[in-house]
Amino acid sequence: MKLSSPRDAKLDKTNTKVLRAKVDEPLSKSGYYGLLFLLADMLDGIANNESWYCIIGATKDKSAFSLTVVGDAGRDSVYAVSLQELASKAETFS
Repeated sequence: MKLSSPRDAKLDKTNTKVLRAKVDEPLSKSGYYGLLFLLADMLDGIANNESWYCIIGATKDKSAFSLTVVGDAGRDSVYAVSLQELASKAETFS
């Protein structure tokens, strides 16, 4: 998935606050499960001698946060304006 044009939306500055507010929710319903599952899957792959790493950052123009996953098969990226949206989009990697 590529970011085709700059977004009008601003990057979320309340990611930690939103995450803390979900502390009592079941993990699978929190909206963050996709990212945690991706990380666990990558660590399992690494333990099985696969090459994996990920990069979390932002686009150059700061219009979106980015998550890039790099492995033996290549690299892929997703973009979002919040951690929760990024975590949800991380599910596309698995």
